[in-house]
Amino acid sequence: MNESNPAGGADLVTTYTYNLFNQPLTVTMTRGTTTQTRTFTYNTPFLLTSVAEPETGTATYTYWTDGQIRTKTDAKGNVTTYVRDGYGRPSTIYRKPAGATVDDPTQTTTYGYDTGVNAQGRLSSVVVGAATETYEYSVGGLVTRKGVAFPNNDAPLEAVYTYDTLGRMTSMKYPDVYNGNGAVAEVGRTLGYQYVDPMGPQKLTDSTYASPGWRVTAQRNSAGQLTQMVVYQANGTSETETFTYNSLGQLTQASGRGSNIEYRYSATGNDGRITSRKDNISGDEVSYTYDQLGRLIAAATTGPEWGLTWAYDGFGNRLRQEVTKGGRAAVYSVDPATNRLNGGGATYDPNGSIESFGTGAGTAAYDVDNRMVSMSLDANNVERYAYSAANQRIQVTRSNGTVETFFYGLAGELLGVYQRGTKANGHKYFSSASIRVWFAGRLISSGANSVVTDRLGSVVKDGSEALRYYPYGDQNPGSTTENREKFATYTRDGFSGLDYAQNRYYSPQFGRFTTADPFSDSADYSRPQGMNRYNYVESDPANGVDPTGLLAAPLAEPPPGWPTIKWYAYLERITTTILAQCTVSTTLVTINQHCKDLFNSTLIPASGPGPQQTLYNALENSTKATWFYEAEGPEGCLTLAEATGLASAGSMTVHDWAIRSYQAGDIAITMNYRKSTDDPFESIPHVVLFSGYFELSTVARGLVLLYELLHVVHGTHDQIISALQIPDSYIKDTGPSIGITN
Repeated sequence: MNESNPAGGADLVTTYTYNLFNQPLTVTMTRGTTTQTRTFTYNTPFLLTSVAEPETGTATYTYWTDGQIRTKTDAKGNVTTYVRDGYGRPSTIYRKPAGATVDDPTQTTTYGYDTGVNAQGRLSSVVVGAATETYEYSVGGLVTRKGVAFPNNDAPLEAVYTYDTLGRMTSMKYPDVYNGNGAVAEVGRTLGYQYVDPMGPQKLTDSTYASPGWRVTAQRNSAGQLTQMVVYQANGTSETETFTYNSLGQLTQASGRGSNIEYRYSATGNDGRITSRKDNISGDEVSYTYDQLGRLIAAATTGPEWGLTWAYDGFGNRLRQEVTKGGRAAVYSVDPATNRLNGGGATYDPNGSIESFGTGAGTAAYDVDNRMVSMSLDANNVERYAYSAANQRIQVTRSNGTVETFFYGLAGELLGVYQRGTKANGHKYFSSASIRVWFAGRLISSGANSVVTDRLGSVVKDGSEALRYYPYGDQNPGSTTENREKFATYTRDGFSGLDYAQNRYYSPQFGRFTTADPFSDSADYSRPQGMNRYNYVESDPANGVDPTGLLAAPLAEPPPGWPTIKWYAYLERITTTILAQCTVSTTLVTINQHCKDLFNSTLIPASGPGPQQTLYNALENSTKATWFYEAEGPEGCLTLAEATGLASAGSMTVHDWAIRSYQAGDIAITMNYRKSTDDPFESIPHVVLFSGYFELSTVARGLVLLYELLHVVHGTHDQIISALQIPDSYIKDTGPSIGITN
């Protein structure tokens, strides 16, 4: 693959080699006098047995006889062993630190099933370290209660949920807090959700207050995008925030609730990247410049406030930040052979995680999963961290001994930070809370403060304080209030100066992550700039976010919450994934039994039983709110025009395209869940375009597309079944007949 060299001269060349089954063997990048090579090896059943990468060294894998991963050994020598029960469900993960002869029981994760309210066949508990998570369900399988308990604690933290008949959440109750006598000191808030259309909640209420009290209302456009949000306070005052979009659905202005920001795009070549951002309250207007690879190379205010430029190498490393006016310079060395910081006292462990941040800047320690478990400035200043099985940071022990517990909702959103008190008998209890409230995917309050966020999810208004940032997250000017949400959905830690990004930590000073990306599938080998495991959003912080620290989400696509199709049309190369996970018949690729069952159930005519009509209606609404946007895929992929026949992005909804295209009967859309070797119990959905001939009726072909789009709305197969309340009597097996993967 050849890429234009922004520095001039010869193209940047990346070469690939493959085995007979089109699995990658090597990816080689030569930039100047340095060559980076990524190497992959496989066993006979096409299973990955080792990966060698510049950032993380060599990791090796073994498998059980059924092809499920058994062990992973990383470059440091840590060994992780995965065990499943008789039903193939994860049961235990054992972790043995490098140099140890036995597993560390404090790092063992144990999964429990079938015990509890409506938990038959479902996850009912997860124990990791000192924390135990528990779940209860509705008859349809929706989570109705989530709890987190700790040893020697009188009561757990528990959230309670209710739903309507369509599976939409109608209420959520926050955990209670207690006093030293064990009595409830404050009942957790109960938020209620009301819906007017299928595009999302239209109203949020709080039963803590007498009617009408505190509440939030919303309006949306036909594409489901938020156009207005009104926050009513309990004292009767209200604040209105409005959102304006252009014809491509790109946010052009968000104003109200103490903030007013405009976003401008190129009038001649709108690729989704903003050319300027204007804060109409402070008066700051910032212009942005990009190189041929889409990397941000300059940003400056139109006034004298500040101006910065950035330089990168061919491997995607940010080398320096230079000041053209105001701002703060940052020049540092990067080892091009490993993409690691080099010099200034920074050191790394064999897994590519920073152990020392430099002279006087602190040292870090990591667990077997490469998560930071402590940060030390000196012997008397140490913070310690504990995590859930989902890699959420659930506990922080501050250097003064204070312990904070973090409680998360079902979508992974932080619901509250809880302090613990100690009773006379030594028992602990949760004594106070600083809760977060979310609406339409946005943080709207944190603790006692109302919060406003921008298009990146950065907090720009927190109570009465206005916050501003340089493009890579340094605050402008600095703030003395930390340990709260700030840049691009992250929480800024006052102790370390780092941003907590759920699965790892981000340094706004260096504009990169401090550890390598733990999610192997985030490395897009067709995009050389995306292979750097420390890089932040492919060096475009003005238009991209990475909320989980695993996968960049460029905002060149529609805003968060707007379902889209990304055309990763792998052609022959996708067969590698299919062979590894699916069954291949003579003419069709079939799917796992549970997905096949649901697909066959959708073949019931749309005019049939009520649940099927509900399914069809919900899916049809999804397609009407989904537009096509270009996204680069592996080498040899179809372009948007080749895949759909559309000349430009945003020119037709999926619904309209499906009506037109299905008359030809030669295209189907599928959702392909690619499993990560690093975390075999987690999956990331990718919508994939397949070209093929399916001898199905027009209605059946439409339902293939609609069902796959429902994954965008409700998630997995079981979540779809639960949300739409489809009875078991409508789920039947008529044999393999379709070509979708899961």
